[in-house]
Parts: sequence; C-alpha cells; structure tokens
Amino acid sequence: MGDIYKQGTRMLLSFLAAYFCCLAVLFPQSAAENAEKYRFYRERLLTEFMVVSDGNEPGTGIPASIRHAGRRQMRWGDATINLSNYMAVLATEYRRLKEQGQPLEQTRHELHLALLTKERLDVTAPDFFEAGDTHYGPDGFFIRDDVPAGFTTEWAWKNPAFRHFPDVSSDYTNPNIRANEMSQDQVWNLVIGLSLIAALVDDTTTWVIPEYYGAQRHTLAARAQLAGYRIISMMQDSYCIRIFGLDNSRICLPYWHLRNPYTGNPVLRGSNPNLLKYGFAEAGNAITAHGFGNMHWANSVNGRIWFNLAAALQYLQRMRRNGNIDDLYHTATVATVGHVWSTRQLIRLFNRHHNRPSVANQQYEHLALIACLLHGDCPRALQAERHWYEYLLNTAPRHGPFNYGQYAQAAEKQYTGYAREEEYHHEWSSVNRFVWPQRRGPGTVEWHKGEYNGLDYLLLYNLFCLVYGE
Repeated sequence: MGDIYKQGTRMLLSFLAAYFCCLAVLFPQSAAENAEKYRFYRERLLTEFMVVSDGNEPGTGIPASIRHAGRRQMRWGDATINLSNYMAVLATEYRRLKEQGQPLEQTRHELHLALLTKERLDVTAPDFFEAGDTHYGPDGFFIRDDVPAGFTTEWAWKNPAFRHFPDVSSDYTNPNIRANEMSQDQVWNLVIGLSLIAALVDDTTTWVIPEYYGAQRHTLAARAQLAGYRIISMMQDSYCIRIFGLDNSRICLPYWHLRNPYTGNPVLRGSNPNLLKYGFAEAGNAITAHGFGNMHWANSVNGRIWFNLAAALQYLQRMRRNGNIDDLYHTATVATVGHVWSTRQLIRLFNRHHNRPSVANQQYEHLALIACLLHGDCPRALQAERHWYEYLLNTAPRHGPFNYGQYAQAAEKQYTGYAREEEYHHEWSSVNRFVWPQRRGPGTVEWHKGEYNGLDYLLLYNLFCLVYGE
C-alpha cells in the first residue's frame, strides 16, 4: 500500500512539474504572440481602415468600423465613437511606451492628428449645416464624420487595400443631414478617449494651430481638456418661457438639452441627456480637473439617484439567463470617467465570468481597467479578473477580428471572399466587443457583419500591460 502511495505521489509530482514547465514556456510565448498581434493590428488599422495625413483633409484621421468583402463596402458608422476608441488606444500606448522607455514620436504625432480630426469635425459643422458665417475655433458642437463618397477611391494610392472597397457608407453621405449631428451617445463614448489623453499623456510639447486656436498654444492634454469642457457645455441649455402681458420678457431656466446651434432644433438622435446629467457633469469635471469650474448645471447634482438605480437594475439583470445590459452602457462610461462607481463596483456589475446558466455573459469588463488607471482605484479584485483578460488577448484572431457568420457554407465563403474563417472566435465577433458586445456571434444582423478595425484588442492590450505591469 505504501509503495502504491509513493508511486502515486511521484506520478503527481511529475505531472505538476511538467504542467508548470509547460506554463513557463506557454505564457512567454503567448505574451510574445500578443505583442506581435498588437503590431499587426496597428499596421492593419493605419493601412486598411483609415488614412493618417498631416494635411487634415476631410475623412482623414477617422477609423472605419466595418469592411465587407461581399458588398465591397467600407462603413464609417458612429465615426466619433471609433475616433474616441482610437484616442484611447493612442493615450494608453503613449503611457505604455513611456514606461518601457520606447520612442514616443509616432504615437505623439498620431495623438496630435486625432485631436486635430476632432477639432476639424467641430469647426466644419457650420458649413455642413449651411449656417452662413463660420465661427472661429471649436465650440463643442461637431458632426459625426466628414468621409465623402469617393474617399476610398481617392486614397487608394496611399492605402492600396482601399481598392477592394469602393462603396463608402458614412453619416456624411446620408441624404438626411441631421443624421450627421452630434448626439449624446457619441459624447458618452468620447469622454473615454478624452479622459485617457488628459490623464495619461504628460507630453509638454505645445501645438500651434492658427486656423482653430489663433496664437494660443496647447499641449495634447490641454486640448483634450478643452474638448471635454466644450462638449459637455454644449449639452447645457436654457428653457425660456414668455411672461404673459409683457413684451419681449421671458423667464429662462437652466436645463440639459442638446440643440443644434446652427438650426436651432434639437438634434435628431439623443437630444435629452437628463438621465445622465450627473454623470456627464462628473465626467467633465474629471477630464478638466475642475480647470474650468464646476461642470454641474441646473439640478444635475440631484441626478445621482439614477446611477444608484441603474446599478440596482444591473444587479437584477445579472440574475437573468440572457440579461441585456446594453441600455446601461451609457451610464457605465460616464460613471467610470467621473468615478461615480468605484472599480470594485464596476467589477461586480460587469466582470462576472461564470458558466452557470442563471448568470448573463460578461460585458464592458474593460471599464474596470480604465477606472484603475484614471483614478488609481485598483482593488485586489482585479487580480481575480486577470485570467479573463489573458484569455481574451490570447484568443483574438491573428489577422484581425471579423464576423461573416460562423461555419459559413461554401457558397457564403465565395460571397464573402474571406479566407481565414478558421480564426473565428465568438468573443471577437463584434464591431467592438467593449461597445457593442450584444452584436457578437453568428446571429449578428447582416449590416453588422464583416471585418473589424481591432481597436478593442489594441485598447485591451495596452490596458493589460499598464495595470498588470507586463
């Protein structure tokens, strides 16, 4: 009996030794592979999904969302959301490279051009809405994109891959010009990118842009702070009531409302930010570091009750098999930037990874990493989540995320023209898994299928390296 016990012990120790030996080999390989994947995704982004140009021409600096081989189409839907994700990637890349002692010139220059793109979309808004006299400098109201119909054809000389996607879809090409208006969903995404630039990019270089700022010179972080201040201020309006019997007399009350200043009408999509007013104000305070005064407006301080209610609703949703929390993403982004919810709360709300059928799939788990970086709020609970982030990094498709429908038939393969179907992975089958996680999987609607820009992987890679020190 003793010999059997000793033999079993030796076998167990041998197994454990082999297991940990394999781990020692596999994990460095995974790290090296993920670093190489990052380099590939970065190059693919710059050469196949966007145009980076010092000339700041219309359409440049904005990553496309989707390209579809079958439709030969490249789509710039929700363009300022993609621009914010690009800003977030650059800001975290800047900080990662600086901590590693790597050159910063390329990343710094791209940050300048990304902010220049945001400023261009702001300054060109009056002309787009035919407002007559143009205003001088950015004021906070922007159009979603300025990608013209012939953009891919025009820039194919620089990015040859564009030749395969002559059909351009963008809000700029929409016959209804109101579809290209700024909206609050663009803002609750933009605060992520702007906050990371303001917090992580400490470069002291000042940029002179006379056509937008005159003789004023600003650092990259200062430009992000100015943009955040102006955008949040644009949602702060006044409601005026005429006083009966008195000519031209009115009582005006402050309230949150997003109005197109060039048409005088509420924007077509997302004009009422009142449920999120507390979060928008707190996000604005966080981005600007209170450099422009308190961003609260009207009774926005009392709006925190919605965030408490939203958290309670989220806890209830997690108990459902298919709990849909898409409607709480807006709350989570501004709550993260404004530190309305702690990192531990974000983990409890969005980072649950269980196989039990009573628990919904994880969502928005990147927000806990962002809160850790922005606010220094890094609880030990993040260590328990590390394995999930590693899993996501390791399973990202080698040649970029996509979704043409899992296990496509031969006829569909011919239709899509995509040759790397074996790399398909459910977790990376969304336009952006951190913005639209509900669009993953083979059941995704046709309009959202195709190849994606990979900004979600790039951001997760940088966040992981910064939080876990690798």
